[in-house]
Amino acid sequence: MMGRVTDAVDHFRVAIAQMLDVTPAWDPRRREVTEKIASHVDRSLDLEQYDDALDYISLLLPMYDGGKALPPQTLRQFAAIHEFIGATRMARADSMDPLTWPGPGDPPVKARQNAYQEAAHHYGRSAEYYKRHADTVTVIDDEAHGASLWSAGKNFDLAQRWPDAIDIYAEYVTTRPGDGEQLKARHHLAQAYMADRQYGSAIGIFKDLIDENPQSNWAYESLVPMARSYTATGQTDAAVRVVLSIADGHPGIRPDSETFRKALVDLARTYYLQGQDDPVYFVSAIERLDTAVTK
Repeated sequence: MMGRVTDAVDHFRVAIAQMLDVTPAWDPRRREVTEKIASHVDRSLDLEQYDDALDYISLLLPMYDGGKALPPQTLRQFAAIHEFIGATRMARADSMDPLTWPGPGDPPVKARQNAYQEAAHHYGRSAEYYKRHADTVTVIDDEAHGASLWSAGKNFDLAQRWPDAIDIYAEYVTTRPGDGEQLKARHHLAQAYMADRQYGSAIGIFKDLIDENPQSNWAYESLVPMARSYTATGQTDAAVRVVLSIADGHPGIRPDSETFRKALVDLARTYYLQGQDDPVYFVSAIERLDTAVTK
């Protein structure tokens, strides 16, 4: 309570080691120390001292078979702590962007790279704990199961662990068909396939989503990435048809929207690539790009 976290962690560690030596698993003092440490975790989180929170909660691992038998609430805390740390590391890396670096000197490239790597590590660990929490509460708390499963997919995404993200989003789509986030999950599943360069699978999911829910926001959001997937597989004509459906007027997409601007940029890029074989396409590329810039 005095803020001497290092001393507190050291003493808790010794106390837990002694407790494990002399008490049975059912001893109520084990639950008491778990609750006490959880209160210190909550206090550290309130103070945004996320590394301290991780130091505290990690003390519980020996009490629960090296972490294999953690209770649901502790799994949820581990997940949240790693997520917070990932976000702080990501923000630190973003602050060292060479385009906005205020100085002094050159932007610290290596430090930025390390911060991104640390962010990815913590997002990945967060996703693993969220998945474990979802599996633990799947029968007893459906709402918590859905929330943790979604957070697992999102954080695997942020960790750029695309195969894991694909597995989680696919599980979400399959096991929660009536969930309000179903279309969003299908969209993210397709994007994870794109990121993993499985463009054929991405196209199939995007196309089904758009065909089945043509007037939904997630259908509109899926048009440009589906066009990019077509381009990646060499289906240029199909890609052009998709982005033209936006650029030449789409009833659900406003000309001042980000989706519309992305469509113009993608259309310009496609025309530019076609201009390598037929220079006449360069004119169209310039026109579309000029519109994207001036809107």
